[in-house]
Amino acid sequence: MLRKAVCFMAAAMIVIGNVPHVSAQDSLESMVQLSEEFYTLTKTEDWTEARNTLWKLTHTFSRHNWKDTDLSVEGLHALSDALIQAKRALTKANPDGHEILMHGIRVRLGFDALENREQPLWHRYYSTLKQDVSQLKDAVPTEDKTEIQQSLDRLYAHYHLIQPALYVSRTPEVIERVDALFTYMGEQIHDVTVNRQQLQQAVEQWEKLIPPLFYGTDAEVLAVGQLPEYSIHLTTWLLAVLIGGVLTYVVWRKAQGEQVIRL
Repeated sequence: MLRKAVCFMAAAMIVIGNVPHVSAQDSLESMVQLSEEFYTLTKTEDWTEARNTLWKLTHTFSRHNWKDTDLSVEGLHALSDALIQAKRALTKANPDGHEILMHGIRVRLGFDALENREQPLWHRYYSTLKQDVSQLKDAVPTEDKTEIQQSLDRLYAHYHLIQPALYVSRTPEVIERVDALFTYMGEQIHDVTVNRQQLQQAVEQWEKLIPPLFYGTDAEVLAVGQLPEYSIHLTTWLLAVLIGGVLTYVVWRKAQGEQVIRL
């Protein structure tokens, strides 16, 4: 029995020793390759193979040693969220081919950005976003709410595709600044009217933002990504009016109190 136990342990050690060690680089390359395969399968609408490939990618992603990767927590969350959203789209009773393809693009661009820092695939959307901004700029003077909203939605849809890749390539502060600009533009479109001047200023900010967002530094993006000054000045003015009103009321109440005391 002892001899058999010793032989079994020796055999087990040999088997364990022969298991290939997967390096962080090999794991990263595997994820990039799987993301490309997944994207290809979403184009051909092979849902079964797409699910299998996505499962393999998710499994590799969960086992990867992210401690040695230059990736922020927000970037890791963005990639994880892209995988989760793709999985949800694939598990619907009636899969939407276009929706799944969009998720395939997000996953592909996000994981490619991990490996290709100099010439990532998401840079190919530079011309697309510039065209979207140009169309939005042309739509704003018309004050046609429907056309403006459609142009803004088109810009955001394309931005949404590259967002996971941006989280991988940029600091969280940069993405927050861009998202804030989108929020600001949306706030200028009301149920009936459009704040044309403020929206036009925001669109001009987008024109300045795109070049550094794609090819500049984080500092360059933050430098041109400020919200239009109008909103800051308006907020400051309203705050000053509010404080002035409070102080006036306090002085008035004090004067009234002194009058009562004198009586």
